[in-house]
Amino acid sequence: MSRFNTRSLAAALCGVMVLSIFGVSMALASMGQPVRTALAQATTETFCVVADARVERDDPDRNIGGGVMLQVDSPNEDGLGEMQSYLKFDVTIPAGATITSATLTLWVRPTGTNGTQHNVHVYSVSNDWTESGITWNNKPALGMDVGMLPTIPAPNGTSFPVSASIAAAAFSGPGTYAFALAYPPGETHSDGIDFQSKEGASPGPCLDITYTEGDVDT
Repeated sequence: MSRFNTRSLAAALCGVMVLSIFGVSMALASMGQPVRTALAQATTETFCVVADARVERDDPDRNIGGGVMLQVDSPNEDGLGEMQSYLKFDVTIPAGATITSATLTLWVRPTGTNGTQHNVHVYSVSNDWTESGITWNNKPALGMDVGMLPTIPAPNGTSFPVSASIAAAAFSGPGTYAFALAYPPGETHSDGIDFQSKEGASPGPCLDITYTEGDVDT
């Protein structure tokens, strides 16, 4: 075999080895690359209440679904005066979207309340109730404590908003969600608060929902 052919054969063999090593390296590297490459996109939408009502322990069979006020009060020392309010929202986000945060905003009425020095809690409840049918006697039980409206000062003659961050665990994607506004069970004082319902002066209760769509790199 000539010197030229020997050198050509050696060069060819080296080329094959380099390509083989490169191919194996690329295959191994690809095993550690993300399977999904589309980044999740965050979107925020506002959903206002579709049903709301208050219920009163002192009038347990009365439905107050058309009232202009959503009231929250604890029982006094005699066990009287307790009120809770219920809200329902249709969260119409895309199927498969993941809710990452939520904020509930209500407006304190300018009259009929002196504010409250006690935090109003937000509880997740069953949505199996209607605005025209809910009463104290048939209201859904309080579920998971998912948020808290802070201490609310006395109004200055104008309506003003208060907000609570709602735990993302309260949601599982698109659907109908319901919440109750109440003081914690066992709390006793005479220091209630009045919010605007959807039948009262605008705006009523609303939820700001932030959700993501698409895949995240893995």
